Amino acid sequence: MLYIVIKNEATLRFTVGSAKTYLASTRAAQPLLRVMACVAAKLFDWYHNVDTCGTTVEGVEHTQYAGTHPRTISIMLKDLNVRHEDFVFIDFGSGKGRVLLGASDYPFKRVIGVEIDRKLHDIAVKNILRYRTATRKCHNVESVCRDATEYEFPPERAVLYFFNPFGREIADRVLKNLADSLNEH
Repeated sequence: MLYIVIKNEATLRFTVGSAKTYLASTRAAQPLLRVMACVAAKLFDWYHNVDTCGTTVEGVEHTQYAGTHPRTISIMLKDLNVRHEDFVFIDFGSGKGRVLLGASDYPFKRVIGVEIDRKLHDIAVKNILRYRTATRKCHNVESVCRDATEYEFPPERAVLYFFNPFGREIADRVLKNLADSLNEH
């Protein structure tokens, strides 16, 4: 059994709720919602002594970095209708690792981030080491610096997370590798 969570703007609006959906759909509320999201992310970083904020990282060539809102991570993982301990969690395009940190608050077998950019990967490794919280239930968390098209899927059941990590061509190759892996196991 495989669960794939694909987050995009429409999913975010659906997940967070109707009141916020209404606000997000009004043009005037957009700047305020962006500021609120930025403040929440900075508070997350400050509270946990990590660095997951920002939309760009100097020297990053592959894509623009944008982390998933901490509350979205919590809602998404809480609402998964699975026994977390039966699954490995894999975040493709894991960036600085905010989703990895949020996923570690659930009892997954393992939490894995796949990130092609060395600078973002290195920041994620530091964040994983720094992250301390009483709610952490998974301590087997790692960031792998690798091209997603070359990633070998583990044989265990997995929850896969994609937040616009790459274009269609790369996504097609990753999904082909996933299909191959499912056929092998």
